[in-house]
Amino acid sequence: MKRLAATILSLSAISSVQASELDNLIQTSAALAGKIDNATKLVGAAIENSYTGQVAPSGLADDVIITVAEVQAYNSALAGMSTYQPYGDVQTFLEDKKRMLSSIVRNLHTL
Repeated sequence: MKRLAATILSLSAISSVQASELDNLIQTSAALAGKIDNATKLVGAAIENSYTGQVAPSGLADDVIITVAEVQAYNSALAGMSTYQPYGDVQTFLEDKKRMLSSIVRNLHTL
């Protein structure tokens, strides 16, 4: 039973490493999307306030400026997706599944 638990844990660790490329893209794109959403709201508020002659205080838009580092992080994450394989190498994935299932069957026979 300990062997089965170790096998399952090792497969979940492999899966989490492979998913890091996708997670990185999701995180970087979410950060950019959040800034774009906030900037859209800020522009809308500025337009509304302009009718009454009010001007947004200086520095209000500083939080919605997309930095060069954020663009580079997004581009890097996007480039990482060109080699992304959600299940890794197909042959290795299938061999790992075969070993895991063989281990489960052996453990069932020992019960």
